[in-house]
Amino acid sequence: MNGQAHMWDDNGNLFSDGNSKYRYDQAGHLISTTLGSTTSLFNYSIRPFEAGHHPQSLLG
Repeated sequence: MNGQAHMWDDNGNLFSDGNSKYRYDQAGHLISTTLGSTTSLFNYSIRPFEAGHHPQSLLG
């Protein structure tokens, strides 16, 4: 795609696009992305959406 090597894990999830790295939980949900020294973490809830309850993205 952009001249960078793309790599996938054994489950078919994109692991690296040549710039960013991606991590997944056992259910295949994206849990983090890392670009350089910046990592973004993702948190998933098993409860259905309720007022005031939404998936969260945490930057760290």
